Amino acid sequence: MIALNSKQMAAGQTKMPHDGGSAGGMPLSKIQQVVTRLRLVTAPSRQKIILLLARGEQNVGDICEELGNPSQPAVSHQLSLLRHGRLIESQRRGRNVYYRLTDSGQAVARAFDILAEVRSSHRNG
Repeated sequence: MIALNSKQMAAGQTKMPHDGGSAGGMPLSKIQQVVTRLRLVTAPSRQKIILLLARGEQNVGDICEELGNPSQPAVSHQLSLLRHGRLIESQRRGRNVYYRLTDSGQAVARAFDILAEVRSSHRNG
């Protein structure tokens, strides 16, 4: 059994004992990676960014506009977190930086779509 105290959880610590082991056939290091990525997408603003980028690459200005014009520094911060979590990648073109989903980011976007379908079917069912 893995137990994290409230201070460890608040600090986002996910270090699991016996990292070389496995649970249910999945290595604990892989589980840790999945948990870290899931934590990244718990914020509604980052969820919206993932869904926007699922439609194609966009720059910060486009994303700000689509989100209803929040501050550009706030959006850039969210993009930075997603980039460090390897859910998105960036490419500079001239004065603009364009963002797109990585394979992992695309998997998260597909998971959102599946969850939306399940939720919709439960409401209609």
